Amino acid sequence: MKWEKITIGNLCEIKGGKRLPKNHELIEQQTNHPYIRARDIGMGVIDFSRPMYLQESTHNLISRYIVNSNDIVLTIVGANIGDVGLIPQELDGANLTENAVKLTSFRENCYFKYLLYFFSCQGRKNS
Repeated sequence: MKWEKITIGNLCEIKGGKRLPKNHELIEQQTNHPYIRARDIGMGVIDFSRPMYLQESTHNLISRYIVNSNDIVLTIVGANIGDVGLIPQELDGANLTENAVKLTSFRENCYFKYLLYFFSCQGRKNS
């Protein structure tokens, strides 16, 4: 068997999150718009035990920056850079922080859970 080296961009799409617009902030009151922060991402999962949400007006401004179930998210800045998580069904349609990227639209020849495990192992290796 011959292994071929390819870039991650050949396996899926990579898209960033979005910074909150000026004068808009996260709220603790539950709305229809959960917001995933970098601190929620890690160990292959999304820990939404301390949830934050967006008001409708804020969501409308950044509604293109959402995640879908089975997307993989990776933190790209901050103390927990390189942490990874898989978006669960209950967070389908949530907004994603600008401190993370999502891997989405996986190609037919890409087993997305392998990528999740690969990135999870890489993070632990550097700890």
